[in-house]
Amino acid sequence: MKNLLITYLKKSPRLLFWLSWLYSINSFFLINGRKNNKIRYSSSFLKNTKINISGVNNTVIIDVENRLKNCLIHISGNNCVVNIDKHCILVDLEIWLEDDNSSVYIGANTTVEGGHFASTEGKKISIGKDCMFSYDIEIRNGDSHGIFELQSQNRINIAQNVSIGNHVWLAADVKVLKGSTIADNSIIGTGSIVVGSLNDPNSIYVGLPAKKIKSSIEWTRNRH
Repeated sequence: MKNLLITYLKKSPRLLFWLSWLYSINSFFLINGRKNNKIRYSSSFLKNTKINISGVNNTVIIDVENRLKNCLIHISGNNCVVNIDKHCILVDLEIWLEDDNSSVYIGANTTVEGGHFASTEGKKISIGKDCMFSYDIEIRNGDSHGIFELQSQNRINIAQNVSIGNHVWLAADVKVLKGSTIADNSIIGTGSIVVGSLNDPNSIYVGLPAKKIKSSIEWTRNRH
């Protein structure tokens, strides 16, 4: 019955729009910063989800048939972008952008069970399609505070982009730090910290920092 209902809704965009609007009505009152910014979330289902924007010319696009529960999108800056592609399920997730031109992109069919994504200094966090992230996931492309050489006073911890490929599984309590890349079809083991480039696809990485322990694998959301 549930599958039949979902199939029917997908064939009736107008009904989907009105049902999603009714479902998301409480989140409508939790959106601040509409003026001089673009916010779009039609035909997606938001529950207890807040959007706070301080700045102008920012864009938040939550594509169709997404489900967000207990999420926060916070933007403090100008010309920032949050783009969540269709058919994602995001729960207990904070997406936090600071400074101008920062961005977060989440690919279609990705699921997140809880975490904090922080993009700063005009850099990007890019997450591919069909990723599966467990809880307590942290992704940062900057350090949030400055570190300087003592004599020259030159800053040495500039933010760097983060790129996560398609069909990547992050187990619980994984941290992905600035400048990191993760190849397609990878698995990052519980409690690992990703620093730098994990470029071999279809591999398992574990540790502090994460290192490859097995290659030539594939994974599925099903147990069998």
